[in-house]
Amino acid sequence: MVILKRNRSVNPEQLAGSRGDGDSGAGIHGSEDFPRINVFEEKDGWVFTFEVPGVDPRDIELTVRSSLMTVRGKRSSFFEGDESLIHRRESCIGECGFSRTVLLPGDADQKSVAAHVKNGMLFVTADKTAEPAERKIEIADD
Repeated sequence: MVILKRNRSVNPEQLAGSRGDGDSGAGIHGSEDFPRINVFEEKDGWVFTFEVPGVDPRDIELTVRSSLMTVRGKRSSFFEGDESLIHRRESCIGECGFSRTVLLPGDADQKSVAAHVKNGMLFVTADKTAEPAERKIEIADD
């Protein structure tokens, strides 16, 4: 599985791993990127899930432009101790912004993208287009 690095994009068609388990070794497991992403292909469309626990849905922005889908937002920590000595920190302190970008598959209908949040997960769906992602172009002989 290909990891999406902060502010970088990846083609979801590359996310199917070569080991048959959906993970090619460079996968999401152990990733420090936020939010973590899963991509599923269904018969009639695509489903993208983003883990956004504790993030207010009003603080999430989803945009699609030129086949790139970007999720941006901010999350705040619940820790407010200014005088505490931190022994271990694996999450943000204060208000932290995030951004992840995914290159939509060639057969994803960008105009059909819809999203909702449930139980700390952002679900984004896109229908498949009836048009093939690739078509042959005839070259004219002048």
